[in-house]
Amino acid sequence: MNKKVSFALSIILLSSLVSCDSKTENSSFNSSSLESTNIDFKMVAPNGAPGLAYTDLLVNNPNNIDIAAPNNVVAAFSSNEYDIIIFDALKGANFIAKQNKKYKLASIITAGNCFVMSTGNKPSNDTISDDDYIVSFGQGSIFTELAKKVYNLKEDVDSIVSDVATAASILKSGLDGSNKVDYVLLAEPQVTSVVSQANNVTVKSNLTLDWYNYSKNLGLNSQKGYTGFVQAGLFISERLENDTSKKEVINYILDSINSTNLDLATNNGELTFNKLNQLVSNEIIDSNFFGINLDMIKKANNPTTSASKQANPFGFNYEAFDVNGFLNGASLANFPSLDDSVFSKYYLERL
Repeated sequence: MNKKVSFALSIILLSSLVSCDSKTENSSFNSSSLESTNIDFKMVAPNGAPGLAYTDLLVNNPNNIDIAAPNNVVAAFSSNEYDIIIFDALKGANFIAKQNKKYKLASIITAGNCFVMSTGNKPSNDTISDDDYIVSFGQGSIFTELAKKVYNLKEDVDSIVSDVATAASILKSGLDGSNKVDYVLLAEPQVTSVVSQANNVTVKSNLTLDWYNYSKNLGLNSQKGYTGFVQAGLFISERLENDTSKKEVINYILDSINSTNLDLATNNGELTFNKLNQLVSNEIIDSNFFGINLDMIKKANNPTTSASKQANPFGFNYEAFDVNGFLNGASLANFPSLDDSVFSKYYLERL
């Protein structure tokens, strides 16, 4: 790693949002001789930030990459249509372990993108507590459990909606049905998008940073705390996992994603957004390809223009991430360590 990149990483330690157990030196394999052309794998990711990891692959393989609604990505685990899937890492791992889905977890794509948003119904100095009406999104999401722990909530959050878009709508209205809402857990780029539309909405807190401080104060992870948490993961089909002839191209894909993630995390995504803008200009993709306008995504990923004011707000991870090391150390209710069978050999080789 050159001095410039090393310096950048040290500056944004708390915002790089990668596991304190990760190892940079093992994050890249030597597959640079392989050109990113004619990679005949079908790939999918849910609407939102994680699909940005596919950017380098989009340049030469746009017809093989889909961005879809979360429910459609869930269905992809059963369809056998896709070779590579980006989805919630722990939910996907449960699909493998409990439903025998034919995929393996190969890497962690994002590791910490969640903010506590205020609807404006409580004063700015309010302390988050069980007295507040709190909405989260994504049933069984780890950040909901983290919020309970970090903010010392004795009860579950009041409502968990299906997806981030629904959570954003509730944040704008300040209502969940007839219930007056105080706080909403939300992810970028929806954070910046909603703040740009609703004057009363503000960022109350960065859950990822609060989790770091909380875990460090408890002495977790050998007194270092955790700078992030398990979020989006990349899964490869068992047919790719077992096809040794595909090893070079799979390593190339993983290296390409790591390179894109590094740019997004440490360089405000300058190289990545230049490529995406070129794809839009050439009408290869449209500006809403990722489910939200590309200009808004770029705005949200830059701390000088985003509502969250956070470097690497999407939590892009470019290193090895010890999932079970994190789960064992964090000791969260309902989130035990994963069975070894869910992990890809590519994950294990890079750990």
